[in-house]
Amino acid sequence: MREYLRDITSPAAPLVPLRTDYSALAGLPPAYIEPQEIDILHDEAVTYAEALTAAGITVQLNEVSGSYHGFDAESDNAFVSRVIQRRLCAMKTMLESSSRQPRP
Repeated sequence: MREYLRDITSPAAPLVPLRTDYSALAGLPPAYIEPQEIDILHDEAVTYAEALTAAGITVQLNEVSGSYHGFDAESDNAFVSRVIQRRLCAMKTMLESSSRQPRP
C-alpha cells in the first residue's frame, strides 16, 4: 500500500478516488464500464458510472452477472465470447458517434 501512497503527506488527504469532487468529470467522452459481479472493485465501478452520469456523461454500464475479475481470459468460452462481442459493439458505437461530432 505504501508504494501507491508514498506521495501522500497528510493523513487527511483523500485516499479513495470516489470521495473526490466529480465536477471535473463534465466534458469527458462517453464511457463503457463493465464491473464484474465478483470483483473487489465492483461497487467502485458502479459508483463511478453514476458519477459520470450525474455529470452529464453518456455511460453504458454492463454489469456481467456470474463473472469474476479476469474471467475473460478464457476466450474460448461461449459466455466470454458474448461479453466480448458486447464490448466491441459498445466501442464501435462510441467511436462512430464521436466521429460524427463536429471538431472544435
